[in-house]
Amino acid sequence: MRSPRGLLRLIMLSNRDPEARLALLARNEAIRISLNAANKVDALVSVLREYGGKKVLVFTQNNELVYRVSRSLLIPAITHLTPKAERELILKSFREGRYRVIITSKVLDEGIDVPDASVGVIMSGTGSSREFVQRLGRILRKVSGKRAELIEIVTSDTTEPRASYRRKRSIDGGMR
Repeated sequence: MRSPRGLLRLIMLSNRDPEARLALLARNEAIRISLNAANKVDALVSVLREYGGKKVLVFTQNNELVYRVSRSLLIPAITHLTPKAERELILKSFREGRYRVIITSKVLDEGIDVPDASVGVIMSGTGSSREFVQRLGRILRKVSGKRAELIEIVTSDTTEPRASYRRKRSIDGGMR
C-alpha cells in the first residue's frame, strides 16, 4: 500500500477476501501500536520539562492515549466524552493558569480560543493537512511577546514520519 488508492483497494477486498481482511486488521493494529507507543509518554515528559512555565496543548489521535497520559501524568483531559460543564471548567482553569497543560483527542482541533497557549505537542495524528493547520491555529493566536512552538512526537520506522512530512509539505512545501 504505497498510496491511498492501494489502501482503498485493500478495504474493498477485505469485504470478500479473508486474507485481505486479516491484512487490513494487521495494518490497523500496527498503526494503533505506533500511535500509542510507550516511548511517546517519555518524550512528552521531556518536552513538558523543557517548556515548564509555558501553557501547553497536547493533541492525540485517539482517546486511548489521552486517558493513559492523563492518568499517568495527572494532566486534565478533554475528549468527546467530557461533559460540556467539565470541558468549560478545564478550559477556564487553563486560561486562568491553574492548569498549565491539557491533553485532548481531536475535540479541541477547532472552535476554542486559548490565546496564551504557546506550545502545542502533537503525539499522534493523521496525514491531514487540515488537522495539522487546526492544531497549529490553537497556538498561533496573537499575543504580545508570545513565541509559539509546535512539536511533533513521532515513532520512527512506522508510517508516522511519512504522515508528518505529508501534512507539513501540503501547507508550505516542507516545514522543518
